[in-house]
Amino acid sequence: MIVQATAVTRGGGSPKGMKLYDDRFIPGIAELARTIHKGGARAFLQLVHLGTVFAKVRMSALGLEEAEIIGPSAIPSLTNGVVPTEMSKQDIKSFTLAFAESCRRARDAGFDGVEVHAAHGYVLHSFLSPLTNRRDDEYGGSIENRARLVCEVIEAARAKAGPDFALTVRVSGTELLDGGIQIDDVALQAPMFVNAGADAIHVSACSSEYTVWLLPGYMEPDGRLVHLAEAVKKTVDVPVLTVGKIGNPVMADRIIEDGKADFVVMGRALLADPELPNKAREGRLDDINYCISCNNCSMILFAGGGISDFTCTVNPGLLAEADYLLQPVTFPKKVIVVGGGLACMLAARDLALRGHKVTLYEKSDRLGGQWNVVCMEEGKAGFARFSEYLKRGLKKAGVDVALNQEVTPALVTELRPDAVVLPPVPILPYWMCLVLTARTWSNPWT
Repeated sequence: MIVQATAVTRGGGSPKGMKLYDDRFIPGIAELARTIHKGGARAFLQLVHLGTVFAKVRMSALGLEEAEIIGPSAIPSLTNGVVPTEMSKQDIKSFTLAFAESCRRARDAGFDGVEVHAAHGYVLHSFLSPLTNRRDDEYGGSIENRARLVCEVIEAARAKAGPDFALTVRVSGTELLDGGIQIDDVALQAPMFVNAGADAIHVSACSSEYTVWLLPGYMEPDGRLVHLAEAVKKTVDVPVLTVGKIGNPVMADRIIEDGKADFVVMGRALLADPELPNKAREGRLDDINYCISCNNCSMILFAGGGISDFTCTVNPGLLAEADYLLQPVTFPKKVIVVGGGLACMLAARDLALRGHKVTLYEKSDRLGGQWNVVCMEEGKAGFARFSEYLKRGLKKAGVDVALNQEVTPALVTELRPDAVVLPPVPILPYWMCLVLTARTWSNPWT
């Protein structure tokens, strides 16, 4: 489990991100490592300095520390025009030490390894890129010189953490920009990182200037970045990690079996279904709530928000699982759910799982409601995975589904249910309906 990007200096992280630039952060980080270990996973901490990426969201405006806007050269950001402070040789030494000390703190906190983040337009990436690195000293110019800082960070981190502490490096396989990093550059730099002490190379893509492949959306094919990892794997003798819209464990297995990568990394897929690895291990593929790559989560995060139950379109209980436990009811009731849209399907399934006798009525001949219209839009055929997931959930929970049946007062009088669940207010966005429905999980009735 690779924990989110953690700042190595004051002002080097996101407003709501984790920090490890001082020993006082070790106790909290250690608790996180212990929790991960209790779940049976190895714990890695991702270390980063964002540089100019979050300059447009000034931390001081949020009452937090001022963003540290630094880089290899005073080149204006194409994203927001912000000009970073060009790092001096002394700045580079302090920067390198900051990464090394944070690595040592991660080890002292009980983590099994760290990932040095040198991708996505962050400071280390900006040294690697010819677009942002215009230096004429030993840290600029040639491919080898542009890789020098990353190599020095790896060497310093290795010296602080020791030989038995795992250390990986995350890089962008391409920036998709003329004059920017290309996969041929990375294929040459990756062996340098290995020689400096890296145990594995994690290949992502893009920078802050162009993010189309950073989080491949629903219009992009699954496994969009695998070819980048495959190219790097041919040049190094250490494990290579791939990422980028790989939420299907069958596809992940195939990537590894075909020798294109050694590890498959999932991010958004685990927001949609945190139990995905366990379900895959148990062969319960039909029980996986697949990510639909809508990127609502990334839009919220990049706008300065945090992960919450409003973050994921298909998982309204995200990070609030303890509040939404489906406890068995003492007195089962006869319940009618009116409508076959997403929120009603979710309500019917969960009421049945708690032990109620549930019948869902839909006046049309199919379930899904307005979601069926969404799935007909260009590129959104994959959205149907969510409605199909809910349909399977209804069947497994024992919900009786009555199609082509409109619920009328006369029907309710005839059936005499203990409760009737009505659809959410139709003017609300579908994702808010899902959240409101999910919030009823801890209540025996509503």
